[in-house]
Amino acid sequence: NVTGVQTCALPISVETPKHEWQRGVNKQAPLDRTIAILKEAKMRGWKKAKFYFMIGLPVSGGQDETLPIVEFLKEVRAETGMRVNVNVAAFIPKPHTPYQWSAQLGEEQALDKIMFIKRSLADRGFKVNYHSPFLSLLEGMVSRGDERAGELVLKAFKAGARLDAWEEHIKWDIWRGVLKEAAWDVEKG
Repeated sequence: NVTGVQTCALPISVETPKHEWQRGVNKQAPLDRTIAILKEAKMRGWKKAKFYFMIGLPVSGGQDETLPIVEFLKEVRAETGMRVNVNVAAFIPKPHTPYQWSAQLGEEQALDKIMFIKRSLADRGFKVNYHSPFLSLLEGMVSRGDERAGELVLKAFKAGARLDAWEEHIKWDIWRGVLKEAAWDVEKG
């Protein structure tokens, strides 16, 4: 039954647009193969594709990945004619991975990159969503944090922070206040 195909977007987790960067995160989604898969999907009734990308990945060697992401997606759209939904999030280094000591983009830098992608894909046929860079910063702090991070979480909790994994429930003012009062630079770790 392909009725759900008409309303759903085919999810594709590319993470990063360049093949050499993809190898660094153990992904194999080269542009030509992605286009071939989407052309086949379109013949089977799919009208939309949903792509997931990360910015700030250490595998880019410090190169800005925003323009390659935009170029990748525009070529996909041009070659397939499908509508393209895009989700962009800042890379969050996780403990016990090869990238645990990698730098994480700051909130402002991540938002600038995301807004560049959003503006560049403002054409008809693209829909760009993103994960809040501030929430990514908090996730990075918690995932690699030590007792200092635990103290900040406790302080935010005592100030009334709850259900903060859901963007619609986060107490932005509490978290920003707690981070501002921290005795260390949370963004830099």
